[in-house]
Amino acid sequence: MAFKEERIPYSQLFNLNKIADLSKPKPHTFPTNEIFIEHMKKMDIRKSDTIILYDRVNVFSSPRGFLTFKWFGHNDVKILNGGFPRYQQLNGEIEKEGTFNVEKINEYRKNHVPIKEGDFNYILESNRIYNLEKVYENKDNAFLIDARSEERYEGKVPEPRKSLRIGHIKGALNLFFKYLIDESGRYKSNEEIESLYKKIGVEGDKDIIGYCGSGLTACIDLFSLCLIGKEKYLRLYDGSWFDYGNIPEEELKKFEEKYQK
Repeated sequence: MAFKEERIPYSQLFNLNKIADLSKPKPHTFPTNEIFIEHMKKMDIRKSDTIILYDRVNVFSSPRGFLTFKWFGHNDVKILNGGFPRYQQLNGEIEKEGTFNVEKINEYRKNHVPIKEGDFNYILESNRIYNLEKVYENKDNAFLIDARSEERYEGKVPEPRKSLRIGHIKGALNLFFKYLIDESGRYKSNEEIESLYKKIGVEGDKDIIGYCGSGLTACIDLFSLCLIGKEKYLRLYDGSWFDYGNIPEEELKKFEEKYQK
């Protein structure tokens, strides 16, 4: 695993595939309160801590981590723009395989920094996480954004998961997550981000529901909306296309009929 080979000193691995509701068939499904608290206690990540998230490759999964912490009530969360490659460019100190300084910190905290009331009082804002029913109930009064490539959105190429249908959810807009990242691997300026959303018609004060293939890269889009002041409007279709693309056509027709205005 790349994280074990080298990392920023004192880092811990926030594994989205494990900090998830593994009882669900979908990949990296949002964890329950109990699951999230269990992992935070193991990692000794308290609500009073400052959290800095970074990716192995520029910007990829750190936005999902950011929204996970924020929606579980942790306010002091940041992303290292450009991730580990940017850190390397700046000649930052690197911790190699066999050394995990964070273990020393956690051992010290365990013995010398008492846990305060509320340190692990993580509670998910459940209204942030949508299943298909909630998407259909709200999509006519919200912006629904597909973060996949245009080819996948338009159904011109097969899905990476071959069993899934092609195309997009009716009424969804499309903004490929890669368009939000510049050539250096960092988020574009707020002005550029705002311009990209205006081009697809996202303006004004409405809820914004994001989805992608499995609920991961949609968070790249959603985090970019945090940067331009839209955080309170954000929602995630957690199952995303993995869920939608597996639903039988007859069942989808029933959804359309039920929620048709």
